[in-house]
Amino acid sequence: MVAVKLSPRLKALAENISPGSVVADIGTDHALLPIYLVENDICKEVYACDIGDGPIDRARSFIRKKLGEESDKITLMKCNGLDGVPEHCDTIVIAGMGGELISDILSRGYGKRKAKLILQPMTSIEKLRRYLYENDFHIVDERIVKEMEHRYYSVIIAESGSQDYDRIDIYASKPLREKHDEVSLNFIEKIYRLQREKIRGMRTSRLTKEEELRYETAVFKDLESYLEDEKKI
Repeated sequence: MVAVKLSPRLKALAENISPGSVVADIGTDHALLPIYLVENDICKEVYACDIGDGPIDRARSFIRKKLGEESDKITLMKCNGLDGVPEHCDTIVIAGMGGELISDILSRGYGKRKAKLILQPMTSIEKLRRYLYENDFHIVDERIVKEMEHRYYSVIIAESGSQDYDRIDIYASKPLREKHDEVSLNFIEKIYRLQREKIRGMRTSRLTKEEELRYETAVFKDLESYLEDEKKI
């Protein structure tokens, strides 16, 4: 039987899961990550969760095909976000969704849990960071994964606990800025370019409020200063 192979994006999620963890994979789809965790003896108890019947059925079929007798190490759950996910899950993975949806899932279901969060937003990364900072979460780490030529994915590791943050942290977290590797710097440079275009658009729009323009310009200057220090611009 051929072992399941993960894309660089999913592999980065797995690399942040400690051996022996009890994992809940929210939005599991084909359950690739849960299967990988069991196949590689990283976890003996995993919850593969999704809101739809289709993903649950696909996951069930794939789990049986790949794991056989070890299928019982993965519990399939049809649930909306974290609703019904056992409290003893010490690691929660939410990947492949927009940052706003991830924030909504956490706001509705995290509650008083103390679980480690492994988050991989596809869009609105800055909105997810802002949510975490403003709702007593601590961004422990952030890593950028590159797939193909121009696809960048952010993997955010967060835990419960408040954290001081600056304006720039919403667009490029401190752990990310401290990486100094080429992929991370290229990602931040991309954010910088997008911010520049955003400001240009705001300056030509009659709907732009002056205080909003000042704020976005200040963010742009923060990013510019960081990249100048890193000799990227």
